[in-house]
Amino acid sequence: MAWLVRLRWTALSGVLFAALLAPFLGIDRINVPVLLGAVAAGALYNAYLVLDLREHPDRTWDPFSQAVADFGALTVVLWASGGVRNPFISLYFVHVLLVSVLSGRRAALAASAVALLCAGLLVAADAVPFLRISSFTVDPNLSGLLDTSAFVVTLLAAAYVANRAASELELRRREAKVLRRAQERDAEILLAALDRLEVGVEILQPDGSPTFRNRHLLEGSALSPACPRHSQACETSGTGCPVDEARDGRSGSCRFSRIDAGGRERVIELLSFPLSDDLPAPVLRLHLDRTESVLAERKLLFAERLASLGRTVQAVAHELNTPLATIQTLAADMRAALESAPPEAAELAKDLDESALVILDEMRRCRAITQDLLAGREQLNGGAASGPANVAAAVRRASTLVFGTSASRNRLVLDPALDRISVWMGPDSLVQVFVNLLQNAADVIAARADAKVKVHGLARDGRVSIFVDDEGPGLPPGAKDRVFEAFYTTKPPGKGTGLGLYTALSLVREAGGELALGPAPGGGARATLELPTLPPRAAGIDE
Repeated sequence: MAWLVRLRWTALSGVLFAALLAPFLGIDRINVPVLLGAVAAGALYNAYLVLDLREHPDRTWDPFSQAVADFGALTVVLWASGGVRNPFISLYFVHVLLVSVLSGRRAALAASAVALLCAGLLVAADAVPFLRISSFTVDPNLSGLLDTSAFVVTLLAAAYVANRAASELELRRREAKVLRRAQERDAEILLAALDRLEVGVEILQPDGSPTFRNRHLLEGSALSPACPRHSQACETSGTGCPVDEARDGRSGSCRFSRIDAGGRERVIELLSFPLSDDLPAPVLRLHLDRTESVLAERKLLFAERLASLGRTVQAVAHELNTPLATIQTLAADMRAALESAPPEAAELAKDLDESALVILDEMRRCRAITQDLLAGREQLNGGAASGPANVAAAVRRASTLVFGTSASRNRLVLDPALDRISVWMGPDSLVQVFVNLLQNAADVIAARADAKVKVHGLARDGRVSIFVDDEGPGLPPGAKDRVFEAFYTTKPPGKGTGLGLYTALSLVREAGGELALGPAPGGGARATLELPTLPPRAAGIDE
């Protein structure tokens, strides 16, 4: 822009010089006041541009708008110095050339139209007497010299404009090249950083077709680009799909869960950004694996809930001690009364005595648990590392608590071989484990009249594998990796706490064993319980 300002100062100086030289050339019918007014207006405008460039040196001006201002000034100067008869009318060409080089074809056509309009105004002013304010009369001997001078001035001005415009375009090309290289370098740095952070990068065209994907979005990767669009599994941060929002010029995000090739649940977050102001816009989509952060959030929530549960349970345990002692006393009194039952009620007395014995055993276990809670102990096992305990006896005792003494106990199929197998685990803890496993199995087969729960196992190399198979519908998708999390449950609200399998796993691991859940060979689900038959140190297991 600075060179255009300098060129305008040169042109204004040339007009003043020509006005002073005109009387010596016999050109005396020039309207000097109008001519000087045009020069003054041009000087004021140029001075404004100089001040503006000092304050904002990086500002750029539209060449077409500058040419329009110059068209107006040149038209007034020509109107005051002979109109269309002035040979310097050819200077319109210089301004059209300037716009053509710097602004392209459309601006050049517009500049040509403005130049023709200005020339037409000069023709009209020459044709209408009251609009004619000057005339161009010159000595015939000097006419050729003036024409030649106008041609030379126009040629030099056009050459200067073309040269400066070419330099300006070259400078723009260099700046654009530097900017493009900087953008490419920034893009490479960004992609490298995202690659190190294991972030999937994807660019989508407005029609949804991908034009770029980095290595983290290869088929089969944890960050696979497939997402459950328009489904309940997708949790969006806005009102709709973030990809659709990005096409409309708004950024968005969503989060959903999916199962990877290894059968593990992954939590994927998608961030979508528009890449253009034109709509529909291409979309930049980032795929972030949020699994670890979600697990950390779950662990923190789990710790908070456990702390709250611990305080609540201690208060409940304190309140339960008195009613438990009462129940225990009454159960003992009931057994004493049954000893004097008449002979005709012997069978009934036997069943009631068996029930009373179960009540006493369970009361003893409950009292032990409440004492542990009040003492602030972390385990609720009542001696998980002690033993041995007979597997079949623990299963039968657990089935009484789960199925009761009714005909529903027939839904349990117990392998007789378990009568000969004992494990190194506290009897009460083993019963608690089987209660949780049998209760889950009973819940899933409740709606199937002929479904069974089968408990069988085998012993080898100092360890026992016990299988609890149900004939239910099997594990829900994605539940396998979470069933042992505290407070996680697949049951309806109010039907489960999500602590059963978590407690069972804790008790089993305390005894040096392991608990797993998976599909049963014949359908349904299978809980696999592995326990040692020897004490942990004798079996080579560190406590």
